[in-house]
Amino acid sequence: MVGVDSGYERHVGGNGGVKVRATDLLKEVTRMNPTFLAAKEQLGLAMLRRGDLAGASEAADKLVAADPQAVEGHRLMALVLWRKRDLESSLVKPYPTKLDQAFKIFEFFALAVGLTLIGLIVYSMLFGYR
Repeated sequence: MVGVDSGYERHVGGNGGVKVRATDLLKEVTRMNPTFLAAKEQLGLAMLRRGDLAGASEAADKLVAADPQAVEGHRLMALVLWRKRDLESSLVKPYPTKLDQAFKIFEFFALAVGLTLIGLIVYSMLFGYR
């Protein structure tokens, strides 16, 4: 690709200046190389710019399914949800860190020990020292 014209059309090098729709070009690139995540992201962004929210959402879902750890799919999904104004569905609970898990385990054992001690004190008051 040589340049971008108006964000929707791209000039393909060596084609004599003929304009090609960005979505058509990116569909061809992703068809030729299905593992090229950046091209898939750009295809989704082009669909989003054209107002095709369903197509952009589908592209984002495919990106996330292809590589859940890759940032491209999550970024595109965030843009689609923002454009739809569906902000609540974009929120997720944060993953607990190891420190949070350690504190929860400590809290459980501290509560168990405390309740056991209270039970023993009540038992000794009721049945002890006669």
